[in-house]
This record gives sequence, structure tokens and C-alpha cells, in this order.
Amino acid sequence: MNQSLFKYFYKYAFFMAFPILLVLWQNVSLIFFVIILVKMKNKTLYLSSPHWIQKLVILFALGAVISVINENGVESGFARGLSVLPNYVYWSILVIFITNIKYSLNLDEISENITNGLIISIVFYHLAPYIPKVPGFINSFSPNSFAFLCICFTAPALTSLIQKKSTLRAVLFFVMVLFTLLIESRRAGFVLVLISGMLSINFISFNLRKLMRGSLVLIFLFSVLQINIVGNIILSASPRVHEFLYESENLQGEDRSLLTRRLMVEKSLLIYNDHPLTGVGLNNFSNFDVGFQGDFEGGHYVVNKAGMNDKSAHNSYASILGEGGLLMFIPFIMLILYNLYHFIRYFNERTAMINAYYWAFISACIHMYFVSAILNVYTWFLIGIVTAHSIRSKII
Repeated sequence: MNQSLFKYFYKYAFFMAFPILLVLWQNVSLIFFVIILVKMKNKTLYLSSPHWIQKLVILFALGAVISVINENGVESGFARGLSVLPNYVYWSILVIFITNIKYSLNLDEISENITNGLIISIVFYHLAPYIPKVPGFINSFSPNSFAFLCICFTAPALTSLIQKKSTLRAVLFFVMVLFTLLIESRRAGFVLVLISGMLSINFISFNLRKLMRGSLVLIFLFSVLQINIVGNIILSASPRVHEFLYESENLQGEDRSLLTRRLMVEKSLLIYNDHPLTGVGLNNFSNFDVGFQGDFEGGHYVVNKAGMNDKSAHNSYASILGEGGLLMFIPFIMLILYNLYHFIRYFNERTAMINAYYWAFISACIHMYFVSAILNVYTWFLIGIVTAHSIRSKII
């Protein structure tokens, strides 16, 4: 791919981290990606799938198509599935494309654009209440989508700033991200961004010295959290984060948010029992009713609440299993496990920047248990980046 096309790809990376601007309800990043596809001369070279892991991505896309066709009698299920199917095809093409340019990826350029995009996103998030809404041209962040954006890109952005010797800027950036997540009560996001950020800049290679230093950092953070004044500051800024950090024993049986998520996992499994291969079709999870049992600690708080069948999955894995069945779930899980294996297997053979993307990927995989974030394009951009380097690691 020539350098001019890579310039479009770097701009594409910028809009991954700043997914606010739209053109007729379409993210600007999609326009840059379409330009890349149109301008590339040898499309077969960049869109073929010679590696078996790319074939898994194709199977995932085919599973999406089949689940839409065979929506198992859900009312208007085909139309709802068809409305989101282009996204799944786009994400699959994106992963295949990124993995095919694995030897040409310049992570320094990509990370610089991601850093700039994420900083602007954070500023926009704080200014959003004062910015006029322009339907079709300016998107808005939900707290969950903003938290997931930070989870996907904070670690590589932080590493990029550190490598440029911009230590003060890196510290200010990290504090700004964490403070925003704290005041927005994004408890899982706060913890995951904190841990992935610290690991990306401290746990660069696996050896005894690094392990001891990382352990000392964690011990230091734990000790700081035990200081009363720190706990009081967190409590005043975000009671939910305070409860997550200091009263976790109360969460399992009493936290309504977590209980709702557990109930949605139960719904996914109940759907799987009846429709194991194809699920109930894309975009149909909240339009399919099941008979909840709520047979878990605290289940009685949520099992009989009205409207529980109308909720989203609140869980990316439950969403894929319930909507796409095993035809989508198995390729997706294999894709994740493939990258986790190569993250561990070749950890010491990669640069700090590459590993920062893996730390972010792991954090995203954890957070996907709590939100339906698989529906965001930056999730797939991150998956494409780490998959490309997993393939490269094995070949090298």
C-alpha cells in the first residue's frame, strides 16, 4: 500500500479515538476507510484471507448473515437484523485489512493519532453539555461508550507520550482520563484504565526485576487507597467507584446494575438452549422474551421487575451468543483466545508500544463482560491491531 493511502489510514486511526464527527449519521472514519478501499490498486492483496485466523473472521461474518436470515420467528426480526448487518461485514473487512498490512503498520504514527483523538474526545466529553446537538453530524457519548473508548486507547496513548519523553504531558493526560472516569462513576472503566495504563508503562518485559517493580507499584497503589483522605475524596467524587473499591462484598448480592447483567447472561443461556446455532438474530436480544428464573444470589431483586426482557444484553459475550448462536460465538472466542495466547507466548519479543495495545485489548475483553461494547467500531480496530501483531509474532 502506497504512503498516500497510509496517510488516510492514520487519519482513520484519529477518528477511531474521536468518533464524534458524522457525515449523514456515518462516522467520518468510515469515509476514510472507503477512500482507502477505492484507491488501493491491488484489492485482492489486502482483502484476501490466507491466514486461518482471518478465515475465523469470515466465519464470524457468515454467522452474522445466517443469524439474520434465520431469526427464529422474532417479530420484525429480519428487518432489525438487516439494519445492523452492514456493520458486522464492515468490522470483519476491517480486521482482515489490518492483518494484511501487518508488516507496514507504523504504530508510532497510529498511536500519535490515537492520542490526539482521545485527548479531543475527553475535552469534548466535558464540553458536550454546552455544544449544540446537530443530528447526523455530531455524535454524543454515553458514559459507557466513553469509558470503553478510554479502555481501548489510554494504554497506547500513554505509552506514546512516554516514549516521546513527554512525561509531564503523559501524567496530566493519565490524571485527566482517570478523573473523568471517576466523576462519571465509571467504576469498571476507572479500574481497568488505571491497571492497563500502569502495566503498559511499567511491565514492559517479563523478568524478575520487572515483576518485582510491578508488584511494588500495585502495593503502593493499594497502600494509597487505604489512606482515609484518599477514600473520602473518592467517596465525594463517585460513591459508585468507592463502593466498587472499598465495599465489593456488597456488590454481588445487592448491586442492581451487576444483578441486571447476571440476569441478561441467564437470558442469553436460555436463548442458547432453544436456538444454539443461530440465536435469535442480530439486534433482536431485547425483542425476545424468556422466562427468567433468577436462581442466583440477589436474583429476587431483579427477576420480577417489569421490562427486564426489553433490556439490552449489557454483555458483549451474552449478546453474541444470544443473537448469533455458536456460529458467531465460537469464532469470536477463538479470535480472543488466539490473541491472548500470543500475548503471553511472545510477550518479551515485542516492543512496549505493541504490548500496550495488548494490555488495552485484555482490559477491553474484561469490560465487554459488563457492556455490549462489541458494537463499537473501535473495538474491532483494536482487535485488528493486536491480531496483526499476533500473526507477525508467530511468523517472526
